[in-house]
Amino acid sequence: MQSSLAKEWRSLRAGTPGRRFRDRYQRNRKAQRQHWAGRVLRFVLAALLLAGAIVLTVIPGPATPLFFLAGALIATDWLWMAKVMDRLEVWLRKIFRPVQHFWLGLPVYGRVLLALTTTSVSIATSITVYHLMH
Repeated sequence: MQSSLAKEWRSLRAGTPGRRFRDRYQRNRKAQRQHWAGRVLRFVLAALLLAGAIVLTVIPGPATPLFFLAGALIATDWLWMAKVMDRLEVWLRKIFRPVQHFWLGLPVYGRVLLALTTTSVSIATSITVYHLMH
């Protein structure tokens, strides 16, 4: 099972941005590997990830990766979600290109300082909001 997941990840990662989720959907359709139990399991896992992401939006936590994982699982079986994930990927790449350029232009000490500053501001904001709510 682990090698199958690794193979799926490598295949998805090697795909063309803006087409990789639709291509994966098409590959799965052509391979006729769509056993009903696998589809149900992927849907249940995606629903659990989505529920976890929703909970983590209320409390401080890493909700964004869970939303992406849930979307990727759903995109395996539904073309509409594959199209949404492809558009989202292209849009995020366009947004983060200048951020990546800025980040890579910083010296190492600048990256460390920026990471520590943003982490400190995030923690201080969370504590402040917590105290204001209680």
